[in-house]
Amino acid sequence: MNLLFDKLKELQNIVHEKYQLEKELEELPKNLAKKQEVLNRNKKILAEIKQKIEELSKLRSSLSIDLKDSSYRKENLEKQMDNVKTQKEYESLDKEIKEATEKEQSLRKELLARDKEIELLKEEDKKNEANLVMNQEEFEEEIQKMSTLESQMKNRIQELTLKEQEITPGLDPSMIFKFKRIIKSKQGIGIVAIRNGVCSGCFMILPMQFVNNVRKNEKVMFCPYCSRVLYFESDRNDRILEPAGQEAGGLADLIEED
Repeated sequence: MNLLFDKLKELQNIVHEKYQLEKELEELPKNLAKKQEVLNRNKKILAEIKQKIEELSKLRSSLSIDLKDSSYRKENLEKQMDNVKTQKEYESLDKEIKEATEKEQSLRKELLARDKEIELLKEEDKKNEANLVMNQEEFEEEIQKMSTLESQMKNRIQELTLKEQEITPGLDPSMIFKFKRIIKSKQGIGIVAIRNGVCSGCFMILPMQFVNNVRKNEKVMFCPYCSRVLYFESDRNDRILEPAGQEAGGLADLIEED
């Protein structure tokens, strides 16, 4: 039995490492997908900025044309002042000139605002383009690193599988199957010692008859609480008796012999 327990301990280390590698291997594409998502989001932001610059540039061109038309109209109205003959004509023409002047000023302000907005967007666009180039390079480097890491991990898993195959022949397949499931669900710990009547895996006090059965070292026994494989670890002060009348499966009391 001690030889079996030694094999299980060795198998535990192999299986746990293998599970960890398989889990990390499964996460690799997910991590790369997240980085790809960030990169795509940056590309989208950059495209939106460029589109905004294009729209503002078209608007600026339209404003520039309107400004020229407004300036030309105001100049023509001012020239007509020389031909005014009546007060009514003067007042009417003066009103049109004022309206044309206000429109011209409004168009100039809006044109300046659009110029400033375009300038800021171009600065942001330049900065984002530089960042995107850097992020793209980092992403491509990450792909290479992950490809190398993936290959290394697969090779290591293959090595561990071969080691596992060296240990398991002659062992009960159903017991090994259960043992592997325990390792996977119990953070890599599938076999633990009983110390002073307590499972060192879940720290539950075990029934004394059960402890004594484990102590006999006649067969593989599993903890009734955490399902781990148990082996007895003796101690000079470890003397376990079963109280009279204790029912099978009850919790044990720890009693020291005189």
